[in-house]
Amino acid sequence: MYSKCCSIEYAQQAFNELSDKNAQSWNTMLSAYSQKGLFEKTFQMLDVMPDPNAVSYNSIISSLTHHGFPRKAMGFFKRMQTQCGSGFLIDEFTVVSVVNTCAGLGALHLLRELHGLATVIGVRFNLVVCNALIDAYGKCGKPGYSYSIFCQMCETDVFSWTSLLVAYIRASRMPDVCSLFDHMRIRNVVAWTALITGFAQNGEGDKALFNTLVDMYSKCGDMISAMRLFERLDEKDRVTWNSIINGFAQNGNGVMSLFMFEKMIKTDTTPNHVTFLGVLSAYSHCGLLPE
Repeated sequence: MYSKCCSIEYAQQAFNELSDKNAQSWNTMLSAYSQKGLFEKTFQMLDVMPDPNAVSYNSIISSLTHHGFPRKAMGFFKRMQTQCGSGFLIDEFTVVSVVNTCAGLGALHLLRELHGLATVIGVRFNLVVCNALIDAYGKCGKPGYSYSIFCQMCETDVFSWTSLLVAYIRASRMPDVCSLFDHMRIRNVVAWTALITGFAQNGEGDKALFNTLVDMYSKCGDMISAMRLFERLDEKDRVTWNSIINGFAQNGNGVMSLFMFEKMIKTDTTPNHVTFLGVLSAYSHCGLLPE
């Protein structure tokens, strides 16, 4: 309780007064010190702990990586395995911690070895483990591996999608980025920021950035901001027009959507199936049937 309330001194005092210290009490103190970055004290406790287990090492490895010491974290993972003798001391939490360490080091070879080891010994590849692997392979420059894991997942969340999105952005695979983004069920601020940053970093130009922002504001229901950006862009392409047409339609303003469609036709911009889906939606909101 004291350790969770950031009162390490009181936690240490309570720990010292325990007549029978078990693994949980030792691990609680190890976690408290390591999470605050007090590694000298953490290492001292680990050295005198009777039987350190996977929980003990997982806390230290995770905290070292979090505080910017991935090489030290990898050293503790190796020490962890040495303690186990001929077997392997590893569970899902170990995998997540060491996968993040490999990502921090950009150590693809070690990452693949760990992935293979976890598979062989039967570690359960739950949502958290898979998300960590997607992120790590992306940081190591292998978005194809990230995608392979993503496709094998029984369940995904917004972090799964965003991690894969960022993996493609790091590899400058912008067509894949756009395709994935279009299929995302939930788009959070991280995903939008990653997409916009990706366009900027990969030299896609002002038009791509404007189109992305118009689409973002439209999907967020802020059509005033979407129109302001739309009007600022001198050379509008079909993507720009589709974003604003569909934006008004999806936000229930069918009249404005049809008005923008008419303006699009007057500029000799050729509509496509995305345009017509927006137009049909606009007619629906207006209570009309397309002629």
